[in-house]
Amino acid sequence: MSYNTQGESSWLLDEALANPEIAKFINKDQLERFRSSGGVRFEDNLLITEDGCVNWTEVPRTAQEIKDWIAGDDSKYD
Repeated sequence: MSYNTQGESSWLLDEALANPEIAKFINKDQLERFRSSGGVRFEDNLLITEDGCVNWTEVPRTAQEIKDWIAGDDSKYD
C-alpha cells in the first residue's frame, strides 16, 4: 500500500493500476508526477435536467481569467 504526503492511503489508485481493463486509461507518468499532491476537489453547482446539465458556478478557469481576477478585474464573476 502506498501513501501520499498527506498520509492518506492511495489504495484505490493501486487497485486501478493493478486492473488492466482500468489501467489502460491511466497516464501512469502523469499520475506518478502528481500523485503526492493529494488531488483536486471541484465544487461546482450543477443543474441536472432531462437534456443534460448546466454549470451554474462562475469562476475563473483559464490562466488568463485567473490572472485578470487576481489583478482585480472580476466583473465577469459578480
